[in-house]
Amino acid sequence: MCWWASLLDLLGLVLIAGWVYRTGRRAGRSEGVVVALISLACSNYFTVLLIGQLAIVILAFLVAALLLDRVGNDGFSGVMLGMAMIKPTIALPFFLIPLVRGRWASLAVGAAAGLDTAAVWARTGLSPVEMLQQMTAVAKQVEIPKGEPGPVTWLIGLGLSASAAVKAAMAAFLTSSAAAMWALRRRPVEVLYAVAAHRPTTGKALLEALPKSRRVG
Repeated sequence: MCWWASLLDLLGLVLIAGWVYRTGRRAGRSEGVVVALISLACSNYFTVLLIGQLAIVILAFLVAALLLDRVGNDGFSGVMLGMAMIKPTIALPFFLIPLVRGRWASLAVGAAAGLDTAAVWARTGLSPVEMLQQMTAVAKQVEIPKGEPGPVTWLIGLGLSASAAVKAAMAAFLTSSAAAMWALRRRPVEVLYAVAAHRPTTGKALLEALPKSRRVG
């Protein structure tokens, strides 16, 4: 267990719950408490805290990027997006948001900050290439009759190799997300964040928090 990562994750949970509470509070204090508790009702959080991963920190960076974007602070929003690139399998789709909205300053700062995360990759020994290899290794273990329904499972069922299925699913997701974001580029930024988070595994917690908080508001 990496205690400092677990501590950062706890701080990230405080930020996420606080954001959801403030949004839900528009409908009343008790409603804010309820949606904040709902946003924390994710069994994966316990696993992440237990083994000291940084997934919750990444979600917190994305929430911070959203909040800064809402107040027009493109520079710091980009920094948060770049910091989230510690785990590109989660953060990469969110870079499409400043791209389709023409927020070039946010995109440039985010790309620069993202390069700094290479130091974290070096420290942890887990680069984006290795992350992709891990995803491929997991896909190879999927049993089609018992596997959770999803694009990778379906593509493997069609005869693709695990590696090809993972890459094809990622390409299809990024392409469809970019198209959806372009069509919705003039909608509130929360909508674009929900599109970026809408995938079967990574980013699911952020997606679940977004529509609940928006409905209460």
